[in-house]
Amino acid sequence: MIVIDRMALADCFSPLDIVREIFKANPNLRPPIPVEEIAKASGISQIFECEKLSITPVLGFMVSDEGKQQGIIKIAQTPSLGRKRFTIGHELGHFLIPSHSSYSLDVKNGPSVDKNVEAEADEFSSELLLPLHLLKPIFYSQKPTISKAIEVANIFEMSVQATINRLISSNLWPHAVAVFLDENKKIQYIKALDDQYYDCFLYRKGDSCSEKWKQTPLRGETITRDAPVDEWFNSEANLEGTIKEEIHCYHDSDYIILVLRLITS
Repeated sequence: MIVIDRMALADCFSPLDIVREIFKANPNLRPPIPVEEIAKASGISQIFECEKLSITPVLGFMVSDEGKQQGIIKIAQTPSLGRKRFTIGHELGHFLIPSHSSYSLDVKNGPSVDKNVEAEADEFSSELLLPLHLLKPIFYSQKPTISKAIEVANIFEMSVQATINRLISSNLWPHAVAVFLDENKKIQYIKALDDQYYDCFLYRKGDSCSEKWKQTPLRGETITRDAPVDEWFNSEANLEGTIKEEIHCYHDSDYIILVLRLITS
């Protein structure tokens, strides 16, 4: 049984503090974290998954009473369990973070989005669903690889992208840069903890970098190779070592994850 003490949460103001209080009250939580049960124990009376929401492309929204004691969450229907879970966590973040409004509408790339508020809701969802105290022992049990990250994503029932983002942003995958490519092999998103890696990276969103590969992985396949630093970073990076490339194609689409890791010895 999930225990949520809203009086205790009232003294928590940051996403991390709120999540810590949730785990303090529920020390036996294990992956996959039961986000819907936590939401309902917090005051969310219903969670709806809708095939079509009235505004496109809405990922989800939350509506509550003025005091945010009771609320509902609606999310866009998705075949991705990880995406669904992260969106519920995101909306729950809006509900529990005191400074957030009693109404949230999350539109992908919307012009009126408050980036700070959305970043806090994302942080809450990530901290709750991929908590470091449970993530570290599992990921550190073997050498960091894309295959290990996919295994972790399956254990936590999260998307591979959200999991890799968490591993890199938490420095559990040091000296790594993740590049997510669409079915046309163009860059959708780049994730790096160190600004040095991002600022000196030779490619940006929308660029194609598949010409570097002698072969493209089949669905579910991972290809690895070593590459010189100057294939990916300009001279201002001042990096010494070798780049270990891992190129993975999703098992159910032609989307590709590329993880670059600097090997210094």
